[in-house]
Amino acid sequence: MGQVRGTGQQEKTTARLPDEWEGRRDAGSSATGVSKAELVRRGIALLLDSAERPKRSREPPVFGSGRSGRPDEMDDAVGVVLADRYRTDRIFTLDQRDLGAMSPLTPGLESFRILPADC
Repeated sequence: MGQVRGTGQQEKTTARLPDEWEGRRDAGSSATGVSKAELVRRGIALLLDSAERPKRSREPPVFGSGRSGRPDEMDDAVGVVLADRYRTDRIFTLDQRDLGAMSPLTPGLESFRILPADC
């Protein structure tokens, strides 16, 4: 397993994994066709990328929409938060009425792609 450096060189690293993780790693490698080492590198990269995300110093403002805020009416907000969590601009919904007015929370994303409508 290695860490990619700027010059394309890699540093060898040893990590001990619990038996159940080794089985999952082996199965994931077989299922995806990605080497075991590359699978571990990708996992480390995902962890480091999520740690580098800027932490919010305060809660984002909440604006009244005139809706009651019942759980069955909060699906748009949940979609926006999940899109931010997974750093995507794609949201699947059959109810598009409010999402057009919402912007992604993730820096660098300008607007949402609403699926299946924007396919």
